[in-house]
Amino acid sequence: MRGRVLPPNVSRRVAQRKPKFSVTIVCEGKKTEPYYFEAFANEYGNMLVSVTVVPGAGVPMSVVDAAIRLRNSKTRKKKNSFEEADEVWAVFDCDEHPKIKEATNKARSKSVNVAYSNPCFELWALLHIQDHDAPIHRHDLQKLLKEIMEGYDPQRGKGLNYSIMKAQYETACKRAERMAQRRVDEGNEHGNPFTDVYKLTEKIVANGKKLASKR
Repeated sequence: MRGRVLPPNVSRRVAQRKPKFSVTIVCEGKKTEPYYFEAFANEYGNMLVSVTVVPGAGVPMSVVDAAIRLRNSKTRKKKNSFEEADEVWAVFDCDEHPKIKEATNKARSKSVNVAYSNPCFELWALLHIQDHDAPIHRHDLQKLLKEIMEGYDPQRGKGLNYSIMKAQYETACKRAERMAQRRVDEGNEHGNPFTDVYKLTEKIVANGKKLASKR
């Protein structure tokens, strides 16, 4: 069932039980990324990983600034150092955005993690269905994904089909890792095509499995 996407200033907590690992995800997109992460958290978090999704934060620098504010707010509320079990992630794309490198460096300097896709988040979805390792424009990528993923149609506001993606999650991770290594080997670390969204999802999986094993 399709998740409900909340306005930019509202966050949604997926887990209902008291979690031992908390992830706040600030997204550039309003629908595609938030829906995916909510569905993923319900699938892999074992209800002991809290995932809060903040959609529609804007361009990469705005996403990072919002993530930093949230991280600072959480730190102040606890009156102590930010707990190791709490992480804040900024999720954004290359698209035609300026200041990608500056936004990434700023995030890391403030201990905010980054999940980045070039050209866009839909590359991560594509890797669940087929391998890909050639430069591609985001419009062409979205067109290709529309052809091979039932129900996906960005022109009509229809997002990713999570039910199709979930069966090939591990395959998508391996493809993304190989892709990232090839960019490094080429001396173009984050060049098109590239996505490291799997680093964020694997945190949810690892902590969900780890915590579930202790129950």
